Amino acid sequence: MATQFENGLTLSQLAERNAELVTEVEKLRAERDESLNTERVWENTMMEVCGEDGPASVASEIRALQALRDTAMQALKSQIEQLAAENVGLKAAGILKLIRPGRATSN
Repeated sequence: MATQFENGLTLSQLAERNAELVTEVEKLRAERDESLNTERVWENTMMEVCGEDGPASVASEIRALQALRDTAMQALKSQIEQLAAENVGLKAAGILKLIRPGRATSN
């Protein structure tokens, strides 16, 4: 019965293979632990930043922030257009010459 388990390797060769296997298992365990720790840090950060921790909820929060940014940018653009139109009106009325002599003709 013992002969069916024999494979021609010496005990030292088997011990060496076993040591290699243990080393690989330890590497895998370290990679797993690092991955879990990284995920935990990411989840904690997302929870602190936006109160969410899942990828879908974080993506939703990012979309909401982008929409808020776009709305603010549009409001600023409207204000700039309004100020530019007001500036044109002041130039046309000659008022800028009184406010900024010598610069009313420059853009």
